Amino acid sequence: MDKHKTKKISDLKIPKFSEIDLSEFDEYESSIDFTNPKEVKKRLVEHFIAGEHDTFFEIVSLYLDHVGKTKVSKEAKIPQRTIYNFIKGEHKTSSENVFKVMKFISAQVIKYAK
Repeated sequence: MDKHKTKKISDLKIPKFSEIDLSEFDEYESSIDFTNPKEVKKRLVEHFIAGEHDTFFEIVSLYLDHVGKTKVSKEAKIPQRTIYNFIKGEHKTSSENVFKVMKFISAQVIKYAK
């Protein structure tokens, strides 16, 4: 007989999220309000001008993930694969796509202002 039996997932006692005590942990709050595209755009421009390109792309990826890949892809006319690459940190993309993303964010600023 095999000593190492495969266990069924139904046999495992995995606690539900509501059963886990997280009171000892600090609640994380981002320093950027991703619901406010004007603030996101401002931060992106600041980091781009300062030459902090890694931070720039990190903020871009967080915002794209917040807004949703499908929405960004459709409205910015960028393939979803490119959006996934931004989010995964594989932002080796053309400057044209970076400009499309920034144009998308600028359009979000206008929508948010209304």
